[in-house]
Amino acid sequence: MFNNIGELIPRSIKKVGIYQQLRSEQVEKLFREELERLLTRNIFERLKILYFKDGVITIACLDEAIVDRLKIHEDDIMRKVNIVMCNNSLKSVRYLT
Repeated sequence: MFNNIGELIPRSIKKVGIYQQLRSEQVEKLFREELERLLTRNIFERLKILYFKDGVITIACLDEAIVDRLKIHEDDIMRKVNIVMCNNSLKSVRYLT
């Protein structure tokens, strides 16, 4: 007679059509948190996470030295995000310079 709320919420989110948006926001948030942990505030403020779509997160940064520094940590950040998301949501990072 009663349904488990743990099953109803995900099903309702998918039905309403906001699943992709929620997933994108979660990936962006997790990626941002990892960047804040790795970078100084001054460097972090010089880049911007634009969006997440089709497994690719897009970051804008005008300083190529910062992009080179991010590329060093890219695999570690992606691994941590995917662990929290419990899947392989984040496949790559795209930099706009």
